[in-house]
Amino acid sequence: MSTVPSPVGHPAQPLVSAKSPSKRLDWVWVVTFCLLMLLFRLGYINYWLTANQSYPGENRGWSVMWVFIEAASLFAFILRAFAQLRRCDRRQNVTRTLMVVGMLFVFVGGCWLGQFGPGDGMVDWCRKHVDVAAIRAWEATVTVSDEIPLEHTPPEVRRLKPSYVRVDKESHVVYMTYGGGFGHWSVVVGPETMRIPEPDGHAMRIVEPIGPGVYYWFD
Repeated sequence: MSTVPSPVGHPAQPLVSAKSPSKRLDWVWVVTFCLLMLLFRLGYINYWLTANQSYPGENRGWSVMWVFIEAASLFAFILRAFAQLRRCDRRQNVTRTLMVVGMLFVFVGGCWLGQFGPGDGMVDWCRKHVDVAAIRAWEATVTVSDEIPLEHTPPEVRRLKPSYVRVDKESHVVYMTYGGGFGHWSVVVGPETMRIPEPDGHAMRIVEPIGPGVYYWFD
């Protein structure tokens, strides 16, 4: 064991090396990262954050937030490993390298699997939250084709939180539209006999039937 000189009359003191970084923290970091990514990919994080009440467009916003958090966590782990490179033995450095590769695989794989697609969860959400009968009954009481202020719509419409609502009396259809500059999507409720349109590749890139006379589209 190496020693360092001591004052006269005192025994030599052993040379104490710098404490190596915590391996337990490394594993807690990696396991937490992978677990959050898995829960996010399966939709549980969005479900908990929004109590499964908000429309899927809001879930898409949570998705972007979690991608940012996961990316920041991965970057911080890489910076930590690099900064502590000389304080770790060869085995710990190799283990950390493998951890980074694994985290990159989980992160890229989770994103590639398409959690943040525009239609994620929309069909199931509509079937659970859209009261089709009540919306059709309300449409029958509207006298003109026009955009209807949200405060003048029934609770069955307001709780869906659309950006705006439009009624077409000629076809007896209610359009509940969401979105902004990066895209729009709409839940459409019409008569049971209404024909559901096909995607046109432009204004309606995605069209998903919800039920007879009910569908959603995304541009």
